[in-house]
Amino acid sequence: MTELRVSNRTLVAVNEALRKRVKRFSERLEKATTTAVEKVVHQSSKEKRIITPEMRLCVLDLARHGVPMDHIAAVILAVADAVGIQLEDAPCPRSCRRIVKEGGVLSNLHTMDLINHAESLTISGDGTSYKNLNYEVKHVTLTDYLADPTLPEADRKRTMLVALENTASHTSEAQLASWEGLVHGMHTIYNESPLGLENPQDTRTFYTKACGMLSDHAPDQTKTCRLFMEKRDKVDLELRGEAVLKKLGGPELVQFVAELTQESIQLAGGITAWEALSNEEQTRRSEKVETAMILRVGKEAFDKLPPEEQKDSRRFVWGGCAMHKEVNAAKGAFAALAITWPENDHVGPIVLFNKDNAAAAKGSDPSLKARAEKLSGRGGVKLVELMGMLLNNSNKKLGQQDMHSIYFEEREHLGRLVRFPDISNNRYGSHGYGAAEVLTHLPVYIEFMQFIKAHKGSGLFTNLEQNIFDALHDLPTRSELGAMTIYSQCLGIPYMVIVRGEIQNQLDLPPIHAKVKAFCKKVIDNPRIPLDEGYETASLNGKQYLRPDAMYAVIGLSPTLPLVEECIKATFKGALETWERFTEDERSAQREGLTKDQKMKHFLRSANDHSEGGAGTTKRAKQRAPNASMEFIDSKSRWTRNSPKEWVKMKEKETPGLMKYAMDSVRVSDANGDSKRKRQEIAGQAKEIANTHTQKRVKTKARRDEKQKELDACIPIADPARLKVFRNADLDLQIDWHRAQEKELTGAFETPSHSSLGNRAKKTAALMAAVTRRHELVKSGKLLEFYTPPEETDDEQDPGGDEMELEMDQEDDTEIVGYGG
Repeated sequence: MTELRVSNRTLVAVNEALRKRVKRFSERLEKATTTAVEKVVHQSSKEKRIITPEMRLCVLDLARHGVPMDHIAAVILAVADAVGIQLEDAPCPRSCRRIVKEGGVLSNLHTMDLINHAESLTISGDGTSYKNLNYEVKHVTLTDYLADPTLPEADRKRTMLVALENTASHTSEAQLASWEGLVHGMHTIYNESPLGLENPQDTRTFYTKACGMLSDHAPDQTKTCRLFMEKRDKVDLELRGEAVLKKLGGPELVQFVAELTQESIQLAGGITAWEALSNEEQTRRSEKVETAMILRVGKEAFDKLPPEEQKDSRRFVWGGCAMHKEVNAAKGAFAALAITWPENDHVGPIVLFNKDNAAAAKGSDPSLKARAEKLSGRGGVKLVELMGMLLNNSNKKLGQQDMHSIYFEEREHLGRLVRFPDISNNRYGSHGYGAAEVLTHLPVYIEFMQFIKAHKGSGLFTNLEQNIFDALHDLPTRSELGAMTIYSQCLGIPYMVIVRGEIQNQLDLPPIHAKVKAFCKKVIDNPRIPLDEGYETASLNGKQYLRPDAMYAVIGLSPTLPLVEECIKATFKGALETWERFTEDERSAQREGLTKDQKMKHFLRSANDHSEGGAGTTKRAKQRAPNASMEFIDSKSRWTRNSPKEWVKMKEKETPGLMKYAMDSVRVSDANGDSKRKRQEIAGQAKEIANTHTQKRVKTKARRDEKQKELDACIPIADPARLKVFRNADLDLQIDWHRAQEKELTGAFETPSHSSLGNRAKKTAALMAAVTRRHELVKSGKLLEFYTPPEETDDEQDPGGDEMELEMDQEDDTEIVGYGG
């Protein structure tokens, strides 16, 4: 019994201990749960008074989606409250702006990492101006052309925004300098980061990987491409020369140094002159000679390469944006409409005078009327522009855009809001869209114009509205609108669809351009094709028109449209001439014989939309935040465009300290006042440009004054027969005198410039014709005499002037040449 009692007490004690333990566990669990919930519910954006990396990425995401810096904290707190989290604090606007700049540093590291792993790259860019400052956008397109060929092309290339910056000048030299500064800055940031400390990169590798450039067709862009090629070739020779020198043995290296020293001394003028130089000057000259010798060694190594390898190494392909080709082709097509009417001896579209020219045209002076008509526009393009001003004005306070929308919505056959195409801004195909819109709803637009007039208290049209109303009723103007619509629907829009979707590589476009030219020739031979045949044969890509209703409207109106076939023919003829001119880059020697892998290596996007869009983004950003620094706008744009968030999260795990480096880099930049320094540099460059222009104007004025003195001293020869014995210099002076007189008398030059005439015979013939014309003016009474000496001021008169005039009036056998000597 005693043992049982002891055992029972033991069991009771154990059970009690277990019960208390269970109770304590339950209490601990509840406490731990409460603590965990509190930790989740009560959060802070900072850790040890520093904003956490997760919160920094959150700020960058919100900025990417357009949340203003002053509202980011409010958005974070509102979202946290909605999910039941009590956030103690949120980043202030100043911290948010700094975090966005950190995003620019991280985006830079991301881009550099991709460049390091890319097989090749091509560059592209564009520029715009806003408030008298130049803004440039720069992209690089990276390709892994040696990657797995089974991968789709989309996975083997990527376009990265590398800079949004303002510059003082947009010259080719300034653009090259901007690229050089950008490449140097990117590599500096990378090499100072934890990634660069592990794997530093040479700035010159960027140039060796660069193998193409995409831009618009402006002359400054082709020159920039040439300058970039020269820079790239020089870097290539430097690297080849350095590679050769690294392989040299001891004796050969000693010989190279001896040659370097000897050449430096010879260039200085001998050993005495060399020793007289300072150490800094000796070093500078030695480095210059060393670079030249390295380039020479590199050139020798390059010349030893097989011809095919040399050609491939030097290949740098330039491509013009396909969308710029189309917009210029459309411009050429529509401009050709103007000559259709006089060529066919038919009355053309009515003249659309502006307010001032309309008053001059109604006057009695025929010369003023002719001038007003010459300066005024007419036709389909002018009508579309005027309707754009009225119905979709770039100044939203002007025009009838909102009334136009709700009026069309009220129409039973439409029943929807209508927005007239944006003609005021540069939009691809906008004039073609506008012509299609006008013809599709022609009766409604006439009705709407009448409504505008009736809605006013005065019941009168403005000059702009009157022009539109008259042009809508003008049949030749309708013919031009029809031709514009047909070109846009049959060729312009299908081409844009192809280059923006089906074909991504500029180097694959030549067959498409050949098809475009063949299509133009087909329509020129038979302009009835768009009117009589379906889209399967009347459209470039054989697909349905973007606006079939517009084509039906043109076809329905065509019997009433004068010379509609001739207008269609002229439109496609003008387009063909422009397409021929703007596809000359495809015949470049750099593009000959490219294989599929080489096309991938030199990949150029079909269109430069990414750079065009970047320029527009910059302008809109400056409009929304005029005081925002370009560093802030650039950083925000690159984080938004390049999407480096996942890369940053991965690299932060692999290489801790990456985000801390970005923080430190931005703080050092702000402390050094880099933004202000860059603005001061731009101001300094602008002053230099202004001084250069001033000096040029002074020199130009001096040359003009000197030339005017020569002309004032020149005595023209009235006898054409005497001109045959003149020297070239004297003929030039006589021609310049007649041209100056013609400009003063009629406002135009009838005599060609002496530089355009070339040889002596042509100059003599032109001068004799000018003398004859001046004699005819004297006979007709428009001139009192062939030559009137310039009046002299009192202080310039020569005491013997009367006698000199008397001598000049006397006829003698002395030949008067040039200055009358």
